Amino acid sequence: MQHFRHLFLYGFIAFFTLATLGGCGSSKKHTSSKPKSNNTSSKPKTSPAGQGVVKAKPGAATSSTPMPAESIGVLNANSGNFKQIAVDSKKLVMIDFWATWCGPCKMISPIVEDLSKKYKGQIMVVKVDADRSKDLADQYKVKMLPTILFMRNGKVVDRVEGVDQNPRAALEAKIKKLM
Repeated sequence: MQHFRHLFLYGFIAFFTLATLGGCGSSKKHTSSKPKSNNTSSKPKTSPAGQGVVKAKPGAATSSTPMPAESIGVLNANSGNFKQIAVDSKKLVMIDFWATWCGPCKMISPIVEDLSKKYKGQIMVVKVDADRSKDLADQYKVKMLPTILFMRNGKVVDRVEGVDQNPRAALEAKIKKLM
């Protein structure tokens, strides 16, 4: 009986470790055609025009009316509006390719949103769900998530793949260098 408990525990630890480390940081593509969802989804809401990411602060009361994109400075882009939002921009554009199932993407999301507020008016910050816009992920050779591209005048000028030990400092250094 004791042996069975140990096997169960080791199996659970192995499963959890593989599930946590296997998805986002590997070079394998996510093969699910649709991200898993449940009633307590942490998926960001979008404005009616599909342009802005709205994320409630922990402990804050939420309403059913989404905030306009301009109030938080992050735009949601997809295959249909990416050219208009990111490629045609005259500003430096920071593009965060993410997915709902990606733990490191969830970790870096608040940092990206904070940087969009800090550099509001100086740079444009765009988020692209790699699962919903696979053609964009393929076009920009996104092989791991999160991948953050820096674009100027429609050309990729720099990129960050994965999460650094100090992602805020790394992203801010890139922004300052490219501005």
